[in-house]
Amino acid sequence: PLPTHREHVVRALTTGRDVLCEKPLAVDDAEAAEMQAVAESAGRLLSVGFVYRGSDVTRTLKAWVDDGKIGELRLLRMSYLWNLHGRFSPDENGAWRENPMWRGRMLEGGPMIDCGVHFIDLARIFTGSEIVDGQGAGAWVVEGYDAPDWTLGTLQHENGAVSMIEVGFTYGHTARDPRALFTYDLVGTGGTARYDRELSRLELRNGDGLIEAHGGWEKDFVGMYAAWAEALRKRVLGPLAGVADARAASRWAINLTDTAMKCKLSRRLQRP
Repeated sequence: PLPTHREHVVRALTTGRDVLCEKPLAVDDAEAAEMQAVAESAGRLLSVGFVYRGSDVTRTLKAWVDDGKIGELRLLRMSYLWNLHGRFSPDENGAWRENPMWRGRMLEGGPMIDCGVHFIDLARIFTGSEIVDGQGAGAWVVEGYDAPDWTLGTLQHENGAVSMIEVGFTYGHTARDPRALFTYDLVGTGGTARYDRELSRLELRNGDGLIEAHGGWEKDFVGMYAAWAEALRKRVLGPLAGVADARAASRWAINLTDTAMKCKLSRRLQRP
């Protein structure tokens, strides 16, 4: 669980071990900075499992952007709406109760903290530009948690591009037959590119016509572990996410979640 990352990472680093940590790295930037300092002092590698960045989907879309297939990327929209395996699940005696995983992820900060960091990382990769401003909005489909269970974030990049990230845990969270929506849309000055996980399809539309390709899975665990093995041999992270990447993603995920929560509080205070 996220609150235990600091303890285990620091212990591993200070006993001479390199660390590949689950995302997000830390509960806040201060903890992440501490881990980074410990890794540097110990001379150990510290990476974070941003497993989307090495997938065939990501590489294909990035190549289309870099090759100018859609012109200059101006707008990036990424959505992941799902039920986080359902809000309720049976315990060992068959009695229904709130799913511990669902509750745990909400207590850790909600969907933007848990899943959104992946997309913030990809936003920096696809645009090739750092984020300079952001604003979040949220919905509380389920009451009783500080963090929203559905968060929409808008991010401004240094180069003028805009990234829109939508993540939610309450898309069919009580449905018997839930489905998920997982899409990327890249809009450029000369075309568009799209990934739809449910259709397993990639498509490119520009002045030359339509190109369609098999989409595959958005994650690449095998590739990440192979890259980690290579990093251990060469003592450099290569394509893997470093602490700076993790800190950038988490800072903005926290910012978007916090601004969404502040908007909710403001609305409550304005009620007569």
